[in-house]
Parts: sequence; C-alpha cells; structure tokens
Amino acid sequence: MRGLRLAEFGRAPEVAGDLPMPAAGEGTTLVRVAAAALGHLDRSVASGGFPRNPPLPYVPCGDGAGRVEESGRFPRGALVWLRGGGLGVTRDGVAAEYAAVPDEAVHLAPEDADPVLASCFFSPATSAWISVHELAAVQSGQRVLVTGAAGAVGSLAVQLAVLAGAEVTALVSRQERAALVPGDVRTLIGAADDGPYDALIETVGGSALPSRLDAVTPGGVAVIVGYTAGTRVELGCPRVS
Repeated sequence: MRGLRLAEFGRAPEVAGDLPMPAAGEGTTLVRVAAAALGHLDRSVASGGFPRNPPLPYVPCGDGAGRVEESGRFPRGALVWLRGGGLGVTRDGVAAEYAAVPDEAVHLAPEDADPVLASCFFSPATSAWISVHELAAVQSGQRVLVTGAAGAVGSLAVQLAVLAGAEVTALVSRQERAALVPGDVRTLIGAADDGPYDALIETVGGSALPSRLDAVTPGGVAVIVGYTAGTRVELGCPRVS
C-alpha cells in the first residue's frame, strides 16, 4: 500500500510503497482514502514537540475523506469525512490509500460532496464559526478586524462576519495576499491601524498582537484562534507610582 511515512520527528515524511494494509476490526472502519488534509496540528506532531506523539514510524494527517470499504457501523461505499479518535496524533493518520479509522472518527458526508472539500472543511470552518458567532457574538453594524484574512480560518471568518452585517477590516501580511481576501472589504497590509474595533478575530498571534489588542474598544472582544507568527506574546502593564 502506498502512503506517507514519517520515520523521524523533525524530518519530512517520505512516500512509501510498502505500508502494511490495515483491516477493519471491532470499533473500526476501513476506508479507501480519497483525500487527506495537512494542517497545523499535523506539522506540530511531526516536529516532535507536541505533548502527545504517535509511535514511529507513523502515517501522518488527522483529517481526510474517502469511501467505506468495510465497517460494522457504516454502509459500504458511503462517502465519509475523517477526524478525531487520535488520528495522526496517537495513532496512524490517513495519508495513505487505506486507513483503519475508529468509528467515532468517521462522519457521513453528503454523497455529492467533493472529497477534497470534505477532507479539509471541518477545522477551519468550525474555528471560524465559533470565533465569529459563539465567542465574539458579532452583530450587524459592529467593526471587526480579522487577521490572517487570506488564510483558511481568516477568510472564512471574514465571510461570516460580513454575512452577520459587520463592517469588516481584513489584515494580511503581504500585498499579494490581499487578492486572496474574499469579498469587497477594507484590507490592510502588514500592520493594523488603531481602529477602534468592536471585535478582533486573531489567527496570527506573535509579537504584534498587543498592538492589535489595543485597537479593540473597551468592552470589545478579542478571540485568539491561531499563532502562526509565534507562540510568545509580551504584554506591558502601566507602572503605578
């Protein structure tokens, strides 16, 4: 069986043609994989710095989609998307021709769905929805700043905030990224302005985060979703004499 195999943390996976063929068992479903998605979690696990690691060597990628080959729970031939159950974190992922997946990580997809879309929609779509609607509770007329607005989560957050009736400002890192921002929204390059904003949907993090927090109006909401620009943030506190 062909697939990706990671033999050493901190190194790129190799394409292997001799992976063992998995089999369905009690509580697992055998899936013929049509698409596997590579996400930030997969990169973190592959680096070796994640708190939990699968035994080496392992097949990476915790998200995917495909057709059921054998299962005690799902009909043969059903299109399913795959996520959860330790895939790619504590056990093999789905970047191979076939994957034996815990039943709790198998989810039925619409039969007419594109398998590529089914493999990669869950993480960015859910992150953006929860950020905009459940945490920031964006309302019509509010001013919203979305960082990393050309990325997977950021671009979806822009669209959801626009649909909620907000006045959206998109922040991207480079001029060429501006063309990837969906919709007709105000776009800033490189650095945010002073706002003020009622809500910040932050997908970048890093050392510039404090200045963006300062642009949120008192009583506003900042939702920190990602940290692609770095995991450390330093906040200054006013000195009281």
